[in-house]
Amino acid sequence: MSSSTAFTHGTAPGALPVLGHAPHLMRDPLSFFGSLSRHGDLVTIRLGPRRAHVPCHPELLRHMLVEYRTFDKGGPLYDRAREVFGESLGLCPHDQHRHQRRMLQPAFSAEKIAAYGVIMEAQITALTASWREGHVFEAFPTFFRLSANTAMRMIFGAGCTDEAAATVRQSIATLTRGLAVDLLLPKVVQRLPLPVIRRQAEARETFLTAMDRLVAEHRVRPHPASLLALLLDARGEDGRPLTDDQLREQAIAFLSAGTDTTAAALTWMFLLLAGNATAQRHLEEEVDEVLGGRPASFADLPRLPFTRRVVTEALRMRPPGWMFTRATTARTTVAGQVLEPGSLVLISPFTVQHRPDVHAEPDAFEPDRWLPERASALPRGSFAAFSNGGRKCIGDEFAMTEATLTLATVASRWRLTPEPGTDARPKPLATTLLPRRMRVRVTARHEGGEEPGTPVDARSESR
Repeated sequence: MSSSTAFTHGTAPGALPVLGHAPHLMRDPLSFFGSLSRHGDLVTIRLGPRRAHVPCHPELLRHMLVEYRTFDKGGPLYDRAREVFGESLGLCPHDQHRHQRRMLQPAFSAEKIAAYGVIMEAQITALTASWREGHVFEAFPTFFRLSANTAMRMIFGAGCTDEAAATVRQSIATLTRGLAVDLLLPKVVQRLPLPVIRRQAEARETFLTAMDRLVAEHRVRPHPASLLALLLDARGEDGRPLTDDQLREQAIAFLSAGTDTTAAALTWMFLLLAGNATAQRHLEEEVDEVLGGRPASFADLPRLPFTRRVVTEALRMRPPGWMFTRATTARTTVAGQVLEPGSLVLISPFTVQHRPDVHAEPDAFEPDRWLPERASALPRGSFAAFSNGGRKCIGDEFAMTEATLTLATVASRWRLTPEPGTDARPKPLATTLLPRRMRVRVTARHEGGEEPGTPVDARSESR
């Protein structure tokens, strides 16, 4: 961290008795996080009785993400996630991370991403081929099914049935939504027999049972192109093959990380595009020139730079992983504040990605701010939608590929327009940033360009 920068510390105003700032986070998290940089580069807030420290300067944010031995994955959000999902790559403490990262990195090589691209193309094409002129659907549940089906087939291969994918998809949705309760609500509230708590327990049992069955089936009939096939040949730190529990935990990690976030990114993407006619036109011009009305393939990606910039800009404006935590493992000083071991750090990429002194006109949707010559001038740490440092999301390129292929394929034939009643406010008590409600209408971009398709059954739109 630069010694020439004098970082400031402040305390966020407006804390309520007992609850602290939790109501602000639940009611209007984007406004709350967007306001914090006005109070300092490191800002202290309260979540119930506990203090949390929020880095609001790009250099501080990057420092905390890069120095992951001192700022380790921890806090109530990760504690609860480990209880549900186990200590997989995305959740394990730093002393387990390096081995797991090396073990799993081959699954995300350029060659593997290209192979996964074939799975993505098939799922995206099947979805968009089912649309017709005037079809209306709920955006997030539809894109969630797309990303979950893709992730399931990447993990388990061609042997993953539609029935198994649906069971896992429905339970993982409930589990990931409920994790925010552990961070924002006091423990005394979490012990009450609330519907959300009961749904969590039921979903966890269903989810783990389904995953155990899939892992057991994979041991008997492995599919060579799957992530689990790679893990069956891997070795743990003790040199032994992975147990069923370890296989399940790693499968869960990629499923939980690659479903909600991608679906939320796509939902925000089409909402933001609908509000910017210039960006919409440039996107359509690019896909028309490259695709000519056909679905996008992995080989097309180098010729779709503006499409990728749209994805990046949507992630800047509405990062799906809008809030996560770290816990200090040693006494350290940040912005003049001494943080004792066990101090809670609350990280929100939104805070830095909306600083006007970092990103000019931060509330404007401007994909060309990610032109290479402009992006290279940004300070390090100014974009953290996939985190940074040694614990940067291992599936970042997988997610970017899936989102870019989906956006290009949709835009090549269709335009999605939000229906009246769309509520762009963030959904409360959700670990993934997503609109409360967004229904979209499908319009064919080219006369006669619509192909016959079967409308999606409205009952399959909900989870």
